[in-house]
Formats: sequence, C-alpha cells, structure tokens
Amino acid sequence: MNRYWLAGLMMVLLSGVLFSTNGQAQEAAGMARVRAANYAIDVSAVVVMVGDQALTETALAFTAATAHTDVRAGTNTLTFDLVDGDIITTEATFQAGYDYTAALIGQMADDSLQVVLIPESELVGGVRDAENPASYAVLLHGISDAPPVDFILDGAVQYQGLAFGDYAVFSISQAPHDILVTFSDDPTQVLFENSGETPPANDLLLLTVMAGDYPDSLDVTGAVSRLPDRTVIDFLRTYQDEQGNTFETLIEALRVTGLDETLVQAAPFTLFAPTDAAFAALPTQTRDLLFAYPDALRAVLSGHIVDEVFTLRAFSGELMVTARDGSGVTLLGDGDTLLINDQAAVLFGGFPVVTNGNVIGVDRVLIP
Repeated sequence: MNRYWLAGLMMVLLSGVLFSTNGQAQEAAGMARVRAANYAIDVSAVVVMVGDQALTETALAFTAATAHTDVRAGTNTLTFDLVDGDIITTEATFQAGYDYTAALIGQMADDSLQVVLIPESELVGGVRDAENPASYAVLLHGISDAPPVDFILDGAVQYQGLAFGDYAVFSISQAPHDILVTFSDDPTQVLFENSGETPPANDLLLLTVMAGDYPDSLDVTGAVSRLPDRTVIDFLRTYQDEQGNTFETLIEALRVTGLDETLVQAAPFTLFAPTDAAFAALPTQTRDLLFAYPDALRAVLSGHIVDEVFTLRAFSGELMVTARDGSGVTLLGDGDTLLINDQAAVLFGGFPVVTNGNVIGVDRVLIP
C-alpha cells in the first residue's frame, strides 16, 4: 500500500519548521502554526476551531488536512464540530514559533473518537542532528480496533508496538531506504511498504497516519509539510543525489522566464525537472536559442508543468496528463522504469517536496 509515502509515512515529516527565521518571527509575535486533519473513518465532515478562529475554510472530509494556520500562542480551546454528530472540545497549549497538527482519529461507531495534538516542532527537534541533514517521518496510529504496529527501517525495528492514539517520529537520511509498517502480532500483514526511494531534501516532514477500521478498511494517508518559506527553488538548489544530479540550469531557466515566482504563488503543481545533464545533452544551438528568447524558453518549460500534484513510485501502465501549455504528457511505466513522452526517464518522484507542489526529476528536456 504504497499510497502516499507516509503523505502517506509519512506525510514524513511534519517538520523542521521551528528552525526557520519565519518561525523566529512567529515566536516574537506570540504566534504558533496549527493545522487540522480528519482521520476518523465514519466522520464525513468536521469543522475545526481554535478559540473563535476557524482552521477550516470548508468542512474536512475523511483523510483531509488543512495547511498550517497562524494562531495565538498559549492555551486555547480546540473545537471539532462533527457535521453529522457531536461537538468535541479539548484544551490545547501552543508554544510560540512551533508547529502542530490537531488530528481527529478513531470512530463514532465504537465511541473511540479523540483529538490527538501532535507537537511537530518538538518531535523533530528531539531527533534533528544539524551535522547529518535528514527528513522526518511522524507515524500516527489512528485505527481504534487495529492491533499495534511496528516501524521497520532497512530491516531493523525502529519502533515496536505503536498502539491506537500513539505517535512516533523517525529521522530519515537522504539515501535509499526500505521501509515497512507491519502489525506487531503478525509481521506478514504489511500496512505500508516503500523500497529504494531517497527522501528529497532536508527538513521535510511526512505525517503518516493509519486510518480506517479493522480489518475491513485499512489505509495509510497523511500530510506533508516543511519550512514555511521553502520554495521549489529552495528544493532544486539543495538537491544532489549519489549520481551528482543537480538543477542549476533549470533554476536559471525558471528565473529568466519568471516561472520561479509563478510557481511559488501558483495553485498545486507538479514540475518535471530536467537535470543539468539533461540541458547539457541538448544541441548547443538549441540551448543557446532557448536562453536567448525567454518567451520560447517559457513555452518549453510550460510543457514540464502540470497543474495538479501527483507522485510516481512503482508506477505501472500508461497515464496521460495535460501540461500547462495544453500539451499531453504521457507516462509509461513497467514498475521498474518510467518514461515521460517515451523519451525522458524519471529519476525520482515519490515525495511531495514543497508545500504547494511536487518535483519529479527527469533526465531529458521535453522538447515538443
């Protein structure tokens, strides 16, 4: 069930958010950041308030989560108004400059509904090592009638017996890993499996939640977050894998065309990102002409942007999506290799990497 790498583990990682200058500004202003999530399978919709401030613009459906919202630090009343049920209230204390997730878990059916307040910044701060950059996965057990689970990283049990209502954080280094979430009493029952992918950049927080009921409906879902001021350009600038792939040429291309600012403000998007080697593989004359004529370069780059967020892992089959320039982008995979438009191989793409979108690395520039 490789569904949302814990944005699914993850929604690895809730987040090194407290380490940003933005976080320092929030602390000075006496503000914290809170998001709400509905992981209760039989709660069709819920409205969430902190005091008299709404965290939800619309009622949250099952598995939905909001973005973080600035709220007043200190002790506040959290209210979960179930559209088809009761109102749940609890007191919560928020520390200035810190991030939190307030998650509704359990079920109305067995009277197990509860609100879990996850102190993201505190959790990440407890495992963060400045000398060894990493991302972070928070695993939350949200199924009231399911057995405890184990979190296994590269064959070693990192956490054993995570029970309903409990959560734990794990540091995930920037390297390929084999990740399993299994039932403690039966390791053959795998809730989540992810093999060989590399977390994309530092201080990504993947919140992974077990949601549903047992044994009929089991799911792993979640939400992703990161430093509040981290943009797609920040990700591209810091990315470098074991093969030495980098994106300096793409960064310059986005700057020249103004797309760097557009993507920061844009609605959710996926960017097929050609590496420096991909640009270098273009004929010299083609590359020089594109950078000499920003409108032409912008048109080409628009064929690399899809106005929706999706991830690619062990994808099999064929899928067509529409790029921003109106062209069709064809994805063809056999579970091991994945091609874009039958020409560019996907290098990575299993993790949402910025707040408003995802980056999928490719080894060719998609020329119409």
